[in-house]
Amino acid sequence: MSFLGFTIPVGGAPEPVIGEWAQRIADAAAREAAVAAFEAMRRQHADWELRRATVLAVEPTRFLIAVFYHLPGVPTHPCPYRLTSVCRRSGRVAELFGREAVPYLLSK
Repeated sequence: MSFLGFTIPVGGAPEPVIGEWAQRIADAAAREAAVAAFEAMRRQHADWELRRATVLAVEPTRFLIAVFYHLPGVPTHPCPYRLTSVCRRSGRVAELFGREAVPYLLSK
């Protein structure tokens, strides 16, 4: 599923009626988290050309999101990204580094 340039993967078919509403609520929360991560990166790195935000994992306390970007005038392939987490309760966005980021790194 795509939302305003944000890639939001949705797994599995929802169960009828109740499953659909649960999926819609989950999708809305994931979209909001992706937008929050994207906007946080935009504020921190105004000189970057941000491309998209992708929800990598949904955990009980947070969303894990990759924000893809390009540096102006620097050709790169594949597109570099930064891993972020968005707290479900507070909405706080934090960048992940080191060991904390390893399980979520995207393979090339």
